[in-house]
Amino acid sequence: MERFDRSLDGDRIHTEEFAQVLRYEPRHKYGKGIAQDYAAMLRILDQLSNKPAQDAQEFVQSFVAFILMGNTDAHLKNWALRYPDGRRPELAPLYDPVCITALFDDVPLADYGINRAIDGQLRAFNWHDLDTLLQQAQLPRRARLLQLAKQVVKQAQADWPALLKEAPDNVRSSISARLNGGLSLTQ
Repeated sequence: MERFDRSLDGDRIHTEEFAQVLRYEPRHKYGKGIAQDYAAMLRILDQLSNKPAQDAQEFVQSFVAFILMGNTDAHLKNWALRYPDGRRPELAPLYDPVCITALFDDVPLADYGINRAIDGQLRAFNWHDLDTLLQQAQLPRRARLLQLAKQVVKQAQADWPALLKEAPDNVRSSISARLNGGLSLTQ
């Protein structure tokens, strides 16, 4: 299996999780809040990345996909930078996407407490919130990034139902509800 933290020769490529980059203690992997943390992450990509426009686009597309799929565990240790040249970072490929919301119905309310709270925030997260986040990140390409995010939603609504036919019932139910108006982004 190919790893993003290894070169083709098998040499290690230095990586840093965003919890480290933002200088949070490991116990604070969920950060200080979506608006503050994600804006800071995007600002770092825009200012330091080898490919700032591409990384910002990929970040926003992944973030919206996480919301759509119910990945409420996309904490700061699941977002990372990698340094392929040893000096300049770029966004590491997506890893650990899980539909956590599919587990909610089968466990007591106290289980997944943090994830349930995050789900409430993500369900209410709307296009204005995304625009505000991008503005706080001070990105020059806000309109383009919003357009890409809206394309992710439309593409997911068009393509994912067919993919979900083979998914476990709880995953299909959770994601389908999100795609069909269960989120502010899909209303």
